[in-house]
Amino acid sequence: MRKGFKILLIVLAVWIALTAVDLGTVALLGHKPVLAFPTVTSDGGGSGVYCGMGYAFYIDGNFMPEDKDPGVREYILFLFGLPVIQAER
Repeated sequence: MRKGFKILLIVLAVWIALTAVDLGTVALLGHKPVLAFPTVTSDGGGSGVYCGMGYAFYIDGNFMPEDKDPGVREYILFLFGLPVIQAER
């Protein structure tokens, strides 16, 4: 029983770390997530949906080289399909 609980805590800690890294990359740095993979993106830049393990980002931003203000403009973080954080930069 103790071994199973320890494994569950380790898995939970890894999941929180993965989510936190991507959230920090999007929210603080204004870049696309590094650990989540793109599932639906626009033709031009990189705006779209990025999915990770139990979380997803909808990102709207300027990612083309000729854009004046490059980076994420708006994002929504979904945890297990529910919107949790919605913010503009």
